[in-house]
Amino acid sequence: MDLRARRVEKLRQMVNDAGGPAAFARLHEGVNPTYVSQLLNGAAPFGDRAVEKMEKLIGLPAGTFDAGEADPDTQLAERDRVIAELRQQLAASRAREARAVKLLTEAASLLVDTDVVALDPAGTKSRRFEEAPAEVAEPSDYGYPPLPKAKAQRKRAS
Repeated sequence: MDLRARRVEKLRQMVNDAGGPAAFARLHEGVNPTYVSQLLNGAAPFGDRAVEKMEKLIGLPAGTFDAGEADPDTQLAERDRVIAELRQQLAASRAREARAVKLLTEAASLLVDTDVVALDPAGTKSRRFEEAPAEVAEPSDYGYPPLPKAKAQRKRAS
């Protein structure tokens, strides 16, 4: 297979994988679907400059269209290596997440009421609310600014 035919065949595979020239152009900004069709049909030359331009537009390393076909066994070995690496990364991330959940669970189980009180050492907000009579319990009584309506009612009550 000559160089031009190899280039066209590789482009044809990419275009078919994308779903046609229009879909290929949508995936790669700056690629004109008409130009892609012309390259595939032989209406436009697929020379060195066109190859360089296409490789840049679709983000491929230089020489991708010119490289010969790799041995199928080599391709399978590379895929197997990538799959094994991804599986290891997945297992490692699951292990990290499991350790984090375990640590959080252990820390939460160690909390007692005194630790919760330590979050509000004086217990002022909760105590104010619990000790306040129902008619007086309003936001300002447990640490929040009073509501405008509550201020007006307080003035009338005074």
